Amino acid sequence: MPSSKPQAEILALEAVTVDFGHLVGLQQIHLRINTGEIHAIIGDHGAGKSTLVKVISGVLPKTYGRIIFDGQVLEKHSAQLAIKLGIHTFYQAENLLPNMTAVENIFLRRELKKFLFFADDKAMREKTQAVLQELDIQINPNIPIAFLPIAQQHFIELAKIVCFPSKLLIIDEISTNFLPKDVEKLHYIISMLRQGGTTVLYVSRNVDEIFNFANRVTILHKGHLVETTDLSNVDKLQLVQLTYSSMYSREQLEKNNLELFYLHNFNRSIIHNLPIPILVTDSKGIVALMNRLFAKMSALQHADAIGKPVQEILELPDRQAVIPKQTIRNLEPERMHGVKLKHGDSPQEIDLYVIPCLDEDQAFIGTIYLIGQAESAGFEKHIPYHPPLEPQKTLAEVAHEINNPLGIMLNYLHLMKTGNTAEQLQMNAGIIEKEIKRIKRILRNLTEQKDIPTPPSLPSEKYAKIDDIIDDVALLLQPMMMNNQIHLNVYGRRNIGLQMEPDLLKQVLLNIMLNGIEAMPDGGELAVHLGNASIQEQRYISIAITDDGVGIPQEHLAKIFEPFFTTKDTTESRGLGLSLCQDIIFQEHGVIEVERREPRGTTFRVLLPDSE
Repeated sequence: MPSSKPQAEILALEAVTVDFGHLVGLQQIHLRINTGEIHAIIGDHGAGKSTLVKVISGVLPKTYGRIIFDGQVLEKHSAQLAIKLGIHTFYQAENLLPNMTAVENIFLRRELKKFLFFADDKAMREKTQAVLQELDIQINPNIPIAFLPIAQQHFIELAKIVCFPSKLLIIDEISTNFLPKDVEKLHYIISMLRQGGTTVLYVSRNVDEIFNFANRVTILHKGHLVETTDLSNVDKLQLVQLTYSSMYSREQLEKNNLELFYLHNFNRSIIHNLPIPILVTDSKGIVALMNRLFAKMSALQHADAIGKPVQEILELPDRQAVIPKQTIRNLEPERMHGVKLKHGDSPQEIDLYVIPCLDEDQAFIGTIYLIGQAESAGFEKHIPYHPPLEPQKTLAEVAHEINNPLGIMLNYLHLMKTGNTAEQLQMNAGIIEKEIKRIKRILRNLTEQKDIPTPPSLPSEKYAKIDDIIDDVALLLQPMMMNNQIHLNVYGRRNIGLQMEPDLLKQVLLNIMLNGIEAMPDGGELAVHLGNASIQEQRYISIAITDDGVGIPQEHLAKIFEPFFTTKDTTESRGLGLSLCQDIIFQEHGVIEVERREPRGTTFRVLLPDSE
C-alpha cells in the first residue's frame, strides 16, 4: 500500500455545488487534493463522479462555490483554461478520430512546431515512436486508427498521457476499455507519471483496482461527499459498504434489468419492421443493426452482418470507406448514386441515403443507411405493396424526423443506465415510450402515403395543450440545454388549447427549439412568448420562439424553409430542417414566419387558428 504524506495542495474545492434545476448534481463538495498523490474517486452510478470530473476540467460550470488550483482561484473556469493550467482529462469514451493516424490523434491541436509556425511532422513521429517503444506498444502509428484492432486503439490514449505531462491528470474510468493485462500497464504509467511530479485524480468503481496504487480515496453518494480517507485506514469491506450501501436489493435490480431488456427489444423491433431497407452502424463504421428488408436484399443473415465493417456489405467510395466524414461535418443527409450492394455473386447498384445519427448533445454516434430506388432488376420484389416513395424529399424528411426521437431515446437510455432510483427509471422509461409511439405514428403515415410524413389524425388526441407540449419538449431538451448553459423561459398567456394533433405541434416546437439551441454554442436564453394575434379578422394563437444566438443572414431568410437548407460558418454548419414544420403548419391553416433580430438572434413565430 502506498503511503500518503502531508503535502501542499494542488487543488481545493470549497462548497462546490452544481444545480441542474430539477436535481442537484453536486452538493457542497469540500475536497482537497495533495500535490503528487494518486487520489481515487469512487461511487456507484449517479454518485456524481462524472459531474465532479467535468467541473474540475472546466467542461461544466459550477453553480456556486470556489475552485482553487495551484494557489489560483478560478473565477471563470473553462476547458481551455484547464489545459493551459496543466489539467488534462481522459474520459471513458474516447475522442479519437478514426480517419487520422495515431500520430495525428496524439498531437491534435497540440502540434510540435519548427520555426515557430510550421508543424514538425518528423519530431511528432519520432516522439510517438519513442513513447510507444517505451510502453512496449506494438502498433503502426502512421495508418488511420480505424484500421487498427479495437484493443490497439485504446493504447493511443495511453500514449497521449505520456506525451503530454500534466500538473493534474484526471482519469475517468478508462480502465474499463482495457483487458486485465493492459490495466497493469495503465497503472504502471500512472505510477511513472506520479514519480515525475504529476498529481493523479483517478475515477473508478473498482475497489480492488484503487487499492493497488492509490494513496487516498473520496467516496461520493448522490452528489454528496461521504468521506475522504487514507486507504491505509480502511479495508476493502469497509470501502465497499461505504460506496455501495445505497444499491438496490437483488429483486429490484432483476426487475429493472428485465424492464430495460423488454424496452430494448421493443425499440429494435420498430427498426426491424420498417418498410424501408435500413442498415445502422456505430461511430466506427461497424454494423450494429440490419432490418429484415435489408437482409432480404443483401441475401445476408442478420448474425453474419453484425460486427462487420460496413464496407464488407456496401461497396462505398473511398471517402466513405470508414465513416461518412463529409456527411458528419455537414450534419445533413447525403444521397449517393450507384453504390454496389454485395448480393451473392452479382452485386446490384442502388441509390443510398447516408444519414448521420446524433445523440441529444449533437455528438456523432453512428450512421443510418437507407436504400432508395434500385437500378437493378429484382429489387421491387422485396418492397411491400405500397406505392413508391417520392424520390428524395419524403424519405429524407422522414429520416430527419425519426432522427430526433431516436437521439432523445438514446440520451434517456443513458440516463436510465446511470440512474439509481426506481422513480427516475420510471420517468425516463415513460419519455422513451412516448418517443417510440411518435416514431410509430410517423411511420404509419409513411405507409399510408399522405402528402407529408406526419402522423394520422387520432380523434382522442386532437386537442393540444400548449403548456403540456412545451413542458414535454423542455424535458426532452433539458440535457442539451444544461450542457450548453442555455436557460428556457416562457412568457405570456398560459393554459392555451388548440384543436390540433399534439404530436404535430410537438414536432414543430422541437425542431425550432433545437435550432435555437444549436445557434447558441456559448449559451444564452431561449424564450417562448405565448399570446394572441389577428389577421384579417381571423384570431390566432401566437407562439414566438426567440434565441440570442448567431442569427440568420438576411440573404438566407427566404430560403430556410427549403428542404435541408443550411446556414454555414467557417467552423460548422447548422441544419435547420424546417420544411416539414412549414408543411405541418400550413396543413393546420396556420402561418410560420422568421425574423432576424439585431444585433443578433432569431425569432420564429407560429400562428395557429384559435378555436376557443
